[in-house]
Amino acid sequence: MFLLKHEFQHVNTVPLCISFCRELGYVYAGVQFEFECFCGNTFPRADKYPKLAEKECGKVCPGNATQMCGGLWANSVYETGVEIFVIKADGTEAILENENYWRQ
Repeated sequence: MFLLKHEFQHVNTVPLCISFCRELGYVYAGVQFEFECFCGNTFPRADKYPKLAEKECGKVCPGNATQMCGGLWANSVYETGVEIFVIKADGTEAILENENYWRQ
C-alpha cells in the first residue's frame, strides 16, 4: 500500500521515482498517470489490486519518452532496493515483506 504521493510535473521518469522513494527509505515506488510517484513499504495486495494488462500502464513518462509511467488509476510498481529489518517478538531478525509476511 502506498503511503506517500509526489507529483513530478514534466520530468517524471521511472528512475526518478525509484530514487525519490529510496532516499526517503521506502521499499516500493509506483508511477501512475505520467507524473505521479507513489512510495510505500508494502506491495499492493493482489486480491485488492490485481495485476493489469501492460496496455493499462501505457502512459509515457514526461521526462523520458522511452519509459512508461503507469496509467489511469494504474501503477507500475518497482522495488527501490530498501529493506526494512525488524526484531520480532521472539528476538529474531527478519525483513518485512508485507504487512503479513516476513523473510528470515
